[in-house]
Amino acid sequence: MYSLILTDEVIEKIDEKAYQQGMSRSQMIDHLLAREAGLYTPEQRTRMLVKETADRVSTVLPSLKLQIRSNWGSMEMATYVRYKYNPSVKYSFDIVSVNGEPVGCLRLSSRTTSAEVQALLNSYLDDLSRIDAAGAKFFLVSPASPGRIFTRNVLLPRLFADANDIDAAADHLSLCISLLEKTMQTYFRTLDDPALQAAELASAYRSGLSAN
Repeated sequence: MYSLILTDEVIEKIDEKAYQQGMSRSQMIDHLLAREAGLYTPEQRTRMLVKETADRVSTVLPSLKLQIRSNWGSMEMATYVRYKYNPSVKYSFDIVSVNGEPVGCLRLSSRTTSAEVQALLNSYLDDLSRIDAAGAKFFLVSPASPGRIFTRNVLLPRLFADANDIDAAADHLSLCISLLEKTMQTYFRTLDDPALQAAELASAYRSGLSAN
């Protein structure tokens, strides 16, 4: 922490800019000083990552309803699965700290009250994580969170393989989102044939990797 002595007029302008961009006073000062020094703050890097990822996802998966939720750089994507009543599923992305390192976290959630659909979503994520464990190892899937809304978090350990390359991180993140969407749709499309489902899920995963 640092102490700064600033004039009232400067503080007033900083607070005005901070309010307009959804930042605190400290974040805005950090932002302005970083820009003057030719650096990026963590918040700036996050916003850049989300913007680059949103551009890629919008191109590859135009059917997803994508929304950048705030100047902090989180985003949310809405889709649905072809099952009874077409239940909706949302992906939301944030950056979390794991052992002091930035890690991408995709949160899959659904407001469906159907225990059957929730069980199928759990089964899909378990199957995907097993396939992924033998491949790219993008996904570390947490247990389901208790509550009325179905939620599971998916950590993306490879997202910041090169923490200084926003394009590389955006490529990884958009690939992860694309893989989740394509494999989830494949899983629900093949529910009637478990043997076909396993083969198709693995195939969708492999084709998703090779397409990027």
